[in-house]
Amino acid sequence: MNTQFSQDLEMLMTCKIIVENLNANQQELIQYNPDWTNDYVAVLMSRVERAFNYYLGLETNRETEHARNKFNHIQAQALRAVAFLKTRIEVIYALDTKRKNEVLNKLGFKLYLKAILEKDSEMLLELLSHIKENLTDEIRSALVKNQSDKNFIERIIM
Repeated sequence: MNTQFSQDLEMLMTCKIIVENLNANQQELIQYNPDWTNDYVAVLMSRVERAFNYYLGLETNRETEHARNKFNHIQAQALRAVAFLKTRIEVIYALDTKRKNEVLNKLGFKLYLKAILEKDSEMLLELLSHIKENLTDEIRSALVKNQSDKNFIERIIM
């Protein structure tokens, strides 16, 4: 183990023990220093705990987990939107298989669909970009039947 790491960890442990003892004996020690109030001790404990967690990497792990959860939520919303758009195209062009396949190909579904179903985030971004670039006014007007549809399409290509 790195000596500097070992010394830093020992210092943090010592600080934590001192603050825990201050907290346990706060009522007796306040007579020697009136600034050692409950609030002061709570803030001090919080700062030591934060430094301890940061130094050991626990805080970084929480931030990474939070970012990953946020990303997964955004990805899930995008996947639902793409699935809805694909279903919408299939319904609109149900009687015209040739046109349905042309639209699906033009928007990139045939090219990227397998990869995005495997949750390949890069391919999902590629598909969304492909949809944005290739969504012609003709296709858009066929997909948009009301304001809700228009808002949905606009959100996908933002």
